[in-house]
Amino acid sequence: MYLREQELCQKLKDSIKAEYNIENINSISKYIYKSKYYRNNILNNILENNPFWSRLIRLLEMGWPIQYILEEAVFMDLSLYVNQSVLIPRPETEELVFLIEKEYKLTHSPLKVLDIGTGSGAIPIYLKRKFPYWLIEAIDISSGALAVAQENASRYNLEINFLNLDFLKLKNQLGMYDLIISNPPYISHGDRNSISKQVLDFEPTIALFAESEDSEIFYRAIAEFASQSLSVSGKIFCEMNEFRTNEVRQIFESFGFLDITIHQDLQNKPRIIEVGKSK
Repeated sequence: MYLREQELCQKLKDSIKAEYNIENINSISKYIYKSKYYRNNILNNILENNPFWSRLIRLLEMGWPIQYILEEAVFMDLSLYVNQSVLIPRPETEELVFLIEKEYKLTHSPLKVLDIGTGSGAIPIYLKRKFPYWLIEAIDISSGALAVAQENASRYNLEINFLNLDFLKLKNQLGMYDLIISNPPYISHGDRNSISKQVLDFEPTIALFAESEDSEIFYRAIAEFASQSLSVSGKIFCEMNEFRTNEVRQIFESFGFLDITIHQDLQNKPRIIEVGKSK
C-alpha cells in the first residue's frame, strides 16, 4: 500500500534528525513521491523496516542532495539519471531551453547544434526530443559526465553525438554550427563562500568553477570560436553569472557580435545571454 504524499512528508519530518526546514522537507517529499523507487514500490507503508528508507534518511542527514540519493533528477518533462559526475540540473537551465524552444518553434530545418559542457545531457536531450531533425553534438571534458549523458540519451532512444573534448584547448577540432549553447563553469574561486556547503561537498567543482582566476574564460573561448564557426544566421545561448552581465556582453562585442539580448530569469535576474552575428 502506497503512502500518500502528505503521509510521506510527515514520515520525513519524524525521521530526519538533521536541520531541514519545512520547505526543504516538502521538496524532498515531492521528489521521493515522483521517483522510480516510489513508483516501483521499493518504498511502502512500512518505512521503518525498509533498508532503502534507512539509507535515504542516513544520507539526507549527511547532507546529500536527494537527486544523488535517488540517482534521478527532473528536468522539464524528463526524468534523468544523475550521479556525482554531473551537476544536478537547475531551473535556470530549464529557462534556457525554454527560450531556445520558443525561438525555433517554427523552424523546420536540420540545424547543426553544439552544446558545450553537456553534463547530464539535459539540454541536448530535451532539444532533440523537441526537434528530432536537428543534428546535435554535445561535448564535455569529463568522461564520467559523458557516460551519464549517454545513458540518458539511450533512455529516450535519441541519437546525439557525444564527444570527450577539452573545449578550451581543442575547440579547433570542431566544425560549423547554427546554434551554440553552453552553461559553462563561471563561478570564480574567490566566490566559493557564496556557494552552499551542500553544492561544494557533493557536486563536481569542475562544472562550477572556472579553471583559472578569469571567471569569463569560457565566454571568451566561446566568442572566439563562434566568430569563426557560427553560421551567418546562427545564435549563441549561454547561462551566466547575474553579477557579470556587462563583462560577458563586452566579451561578445569585442569579437564583433552586435545582436545581443540579456534575458531575465523568473526571479528577474539577468541569467541568460542570447547572441547573434548581426542585427
